Amino acid sequence: MLFTHLTHAMTALADVLAQNQRRLVDAQLDVCRQWVEACRPPQTAPKPNPANDGPLDGPLQATQSLLIAQVQAGNDLMMLSERLVSSLNRDLVKQLNQAPMTRPSRDALESAVAVGGCAYESMSKATRQVNQFACTNLSAASLRAVKHARQHLGSRHH
Repeated sequence: MLFTHLTHAMTALADVLAQNQRRLVDAQLDVCRQWVEACRPPQTAPKPNPANDGPLDGPLQATQSLLIAQVQAGNDLMMLSERLVSSLNRDLVKQLNQAPMTRPSRDALESAVAVGGCAYESMSKATRQVNQFACTNLSAASLRAVKHARQHLGSRHH
């Protein structure tokens, strides 16, 4: 049974890592393209346009996407660990039911396994939510900072 869990865990881990690797490489490539484009000299003189967000918004949004991809990779690994721990807990409870124990002993162990599993899942979910919330706020703050700086610089030149 342990070998089955390890095999399943390694297969699931390889799948999650491959998916996240593709996501991160795509996001990094997009960041690179956006920054190269932003640093390239314009072919024609740019026309002043208040609706235009400027040459840095594309790279900043791509950087934001990269940051979110990194957080999502961590969250995916946490969700995988939750599933694996849950599966192990279920199998442990099944084994406890088959073990030759007295009823009070079995009940106490089953309760301990259930409480431990619930505590682990709750803390893992809370960690993922805090992680996602912090990433989203940091990303939005960087975009707001650029917008405010642009407005401030624009008002000084008029």
